[in-house]
Amino acid sequence: MLKYSRLAGVLPRIRPHLLAVALLCGAWPACAQWQRVQVASPAFSVDIPDGWSLREVEGRGARILPPNNGPVVEVVAWDALWPPATPEKAAVEHEGVLSRAVDYRRDAVDEIQTDDGASALVVTGRVRARGITEASIFCAYAVGAAHYVMGTFASEEEMPGLRAEIFDHMMRSFRVAAGAAPIAVPPPLPQPPTVEPEPAPEIQPEPAQPTEAQPGPAPPTLEVGGQTEPVGPEAPEPGTPWVQHLSSAGFSVWMPMDWEVGTQDGLITLRPAVATAGSGIALVWPVTGSDPGAEAALRLALTRLPDLRLLRVTSVQELGGVTLIEARATGAMRIAATWAYDQGFGLLRAAAAPEGSWQDELPALARMVAGFRPGQWPVAHRPETEVAGDQGLMRWTLPAGWQVRGGARDEAGDVNIDIEALGSTDEALRVGWQQPVQPRFRALTPLLESLGWREGERYSVPEGGGGLLIYGRRDPEQLVRDLLLPRHPREMRLTAIQAAPPEAAVAGLLAQPDAVGQVVTVKGGSSIGPRERLYLAASARSDGALAPTCWDAASLRADAPEGRLPASVGALAMMVRSARVSDRASATQAGRLRKLIERAQRAIGAIPAELLPESDTGLTSVLDGEPAVTGAGTWTMPGDAAGWWSEQAGQEGAAGASAVPLGTRPGG
Repeated sequence: MLKYSRLAGVLPRIRPHLLAVALLCGAWPACAQWQRVQVASPAFSVDIPDGWSLREVEGRGARILPPNNGPVVEVVAWDALWPPATPEKAAVEHEGVLSRAVDYRRDAVDEIQTDDGASALVVTGRVRARGITEASIFCAYAVGAAHYVMGTFASEEEMPGLRAEIFDHMMRSFRVAAGAAPIAVPPPLPQPPTVEPEPAPEIQPEPAQPTEAQPGPAPPTLEVGGQTEPVGPEAPEPGTPWVQHLSSAGFSVWMPMDWEVGTQDGLITLRPAVATAGSGIALVWPVTGSDPGAEAALRLALTRLPDLRLLRVTSVQELGGVTLIEARATGAMRIAATWAYDQGFGLLRAAAAPEGSWQDELPALARMVAGFRPGQWPVAHRPETEVAGDQGLMRWTLPAGWQVRGGARDEAGDVNIDIEALGSTDEALRVGWQQPVQPRFRALTPLLESLGWREGERYSVPEGGGGLLIYGRRDPEQLVRDLLLPRHPREMRLTAIQAAPPEAAVAGLLAQPDAVGQVVTVKGGSSIGPRERLYLAASARSDGALAPTCWDAASLRADAPEGRLPASVGALAMMVRSARVSDRASATQAGRLRKLIERAQRAIGAIPAELLPESDTGLTSVLDGEPAVTGAGTWTMPGDAAGWWSEQAGQEGAAGASAVPLGTRPGG
């Protein structure tokens, strides 16, 4: 009887892009010297230890062989099934082969940089066949439209040494030749197996099948723990393979391989990565907080998607503790959503697709939604944080994680508010509160001009303690254009400024009878992309002895990326509405501060409705809430939250999501 040796070719002959990595357990030498080897087709090069040899498999890859009974490393290349090629897709497609050949389980995935500066994924796992478990490791690369994988197996005890001595260096040394052409899929090439003497008594063959035996090479095999396991032949996939996306945020979800996962303000979105994969969207939103009701939860979730807006709700049903909502949205989209809530934890699941393709797309969307599995997410139930200013005279509330500078100040008896707060996300949401603006302004009179004074210079007033700046008085729009925009920490370019008619509530930021206030919006570019800004700005003559020659200004401000201004406005409104005088303020300070706070709270009422966020529901996204804190609870998925979706997915038949899952995909 003949069998495959451990040095036999194991590349599958049915599909060249499917690789079953050869396993060889045994000792390997410590390697201090390396040699560079080049393969012509597919074109790549790699460092291998001195004394090792390389056997090319033209058009498909190569086998890197040790001088003795050591690890056989294989490299295989193929065209990406769903371009563009990425290391993540290469890993998933390769794991599909392993899962069909043996009992395979992924343990970990790490991103590395090759010596050439390219990104690659190192995937470790376990394979089991006939009761024997071995460690698996491979590195996935992608260039252009081509995938490359280099990998091997070893015993669990030997794998750490193998990596340290050989494989880590080889993985980083891998380089695709410059200008390599896309990999063509060649016809299957027969590869005669290496014959070695049978060490054990020959096993009697199985009874012959009734069909006549066909000549030709033996089927491709995979060796695990010394046992030979068949890899093929493989039946064609009935549809797009499904993979389990494993997110670094802690959740997992099943989806077609040609879909992608993203998160937007804590909302998990599943969308087609290519146009041919459909036009539907699956949504999952884990939250904590008070229950606003199903419809309010859906509306709030959709504010996180600029391309999907709720138009009307067509149906609401109670299904045993879960509320089912059907609705219509912009873009002729139909929506089905379920809201489940239990003791502070909520979960919204939704599917959206065009009305014309709803019946065809719903089964696959429902399968994705039903396959969501949450992580162990600590939740603090404190979506807001109370802040005290520099001198502790005032306290206010902001969303958790915001950074704050300033506060209420008493400077030589002059009480004012000067706050700058920056959001905790990459969007750099920012709010500000200056009432009145400091230092105050000395009007530029003809007398001062005749004496050589110019705008922007500091005018010393010893009794004032802080001096004044020389500026002619501006109305609110000019104030924003000439002073407030240049003073902002982030410069805006090519600005478009729009001012609303004068507004008494905004003028009330200052107490003087001649005060003028306006709502001013600004749009423009910045170093981090297009941004929007809202100012509630006011100007007026100073009071008291300074009234004849000086003037004051005040401003409330919100700043955000284009399209996200309501989120920043919401933080500004929260800060102003929650402001209160602290116990540290003296009676005189408290009286002055209360007047400033009351004026600012009236001014907030002038914000246009379209710039305000959706009404506060008390919900906080688990995936973008404040970090875990000591004593925090763990988010728990409400019971029976997927029942309706499982029923819809069970009706899929041949409607699209009929392929079996084949592996896992690392998440971002």
